[in-house]
Amino acid sequence: MFFPYAYRFYVKNECSDFFKKINSNEYKASLQTEPIQYIIKISHGSHSAEGVFLLDANQTEFLNSKYNFGEKCGVDNSSLIAQTYITNPLLLDLDNKFDFRIYMLVASTNPLIVYYHDGFLRASLSEYDKFSQDVRVIF
Repeated sequence: MFFPYAYRFYVKNECSDFFKKINSNEYKASLQTEPIQYIIKISHGSHSAEGVFLLDANQTEFLNSKYNFGEKCGVDNSSLIAQTYITNPLLLDLDNKFDFRIYMLVASTNPLIVYYHDGFLRASLSEYDKFSQDVRVIF
């Protein structure tokens, strides 16, 4: 299973590491080739991309202001996380992003009993462009 790396803002050292990273010269230089490297999310209680936004220049400025460039890490107990954005996603044949969900319940491991329920597939109607700020293309 693969999970992109995430920084929890309510954990002081992870939050501080995140602000050191986004304010480094290396990160700022890398934005020329990879303009979106993080997404910010509410860590729990949110679904269907509610409370998810791209870390662009405006959001970086907002977070630096709110957290005083990382000095307020550990003080503000918001449930935000910054997650590494996958900049080279698997795309459908027309360069559209997609995701799917299936539902499984492991009722027992000895003997193995697994219940399966069909889920769904979502596909973007727009071609993926990593330089786009249009969230309909990004998500």
